[in-house]
Amino acid sequence: MKEKSLIIGGLITIILGAFVFFNRSPLKIELPKGRESVLVCFGDSLTAGIGAPRGKSYPDYLKNYLDVKIVNKGVPGETASQGRERFEKDVLSLDPDIVIIEFGANDYFRKTLSQNTRGHMEFMVDRLLDRGTVVFIAKFFPEKSIVSFIKSKDKKEYDKMYKELSSKDNVFLIEDIWGEAWGRPKYMNDTVHPNEYGYKIMADKYFEAVKDLFEYNNLLK
Repeated sequence: MKEKSLIIGGLITIILGAFVFFNRSPLKIELPKGRESVLVCFGDSLTAGIGAPRGKSYPDYLKNYLDVKIVNKGVPGETASQGRERFEKDVLSLDPDIVIIEFGANDYFRKTLSQNTRGHMEFMVDRLLDRGTVVFIAKFFPEKSIVSFIKSKDKKEYDKMYKELSSKDNVFLIEDIWGEAWGRPKYMNDTVHPNEYGYKIMADKYFEAVKDLFEYNNLLK
């Protein structure tokens, strides 16, 4: 009976341990204390806010939700390679605690090989991780949209890139930045850029993805 009790006790411990493990929030990461936290939004036109009036980009809307310094470092038309060229100046020099990286759309339209895009993305991600920065990577294409412009073969390559990059510790993938905005004229300025209402929806999707991290650090407004 004693051996049976020990076995049952051991099984309960394993089960409880597994329950705790699988329910542990990956965004319970403590950010540095004693200074204002800095979030850098780094990407192309979808970060810069092309298609909307000044002050209506997704990073601008995020300022309504997060009690941190938010810096918009989006440059229209850029590829991951071009982002890497200004990475030191526009990102690392700001000593950010969190960075949202949004690149890939212009690589796709210019038919850049996905492995080249991945190499530039991985360089930036690894540099940030070396500094203890929390990284979010945003997919540029609407995952479940029936009007998604990205071809199935290319989609598999980009999906693989994003998945592998987000498998690193303290790197998190934002699967959907579009929500209901994609392809709906009232939310779009043109075929690939939201208007101010679309960017508001986009900001809500970003917030949904990062909320747990900021809530854990008491940085919600």
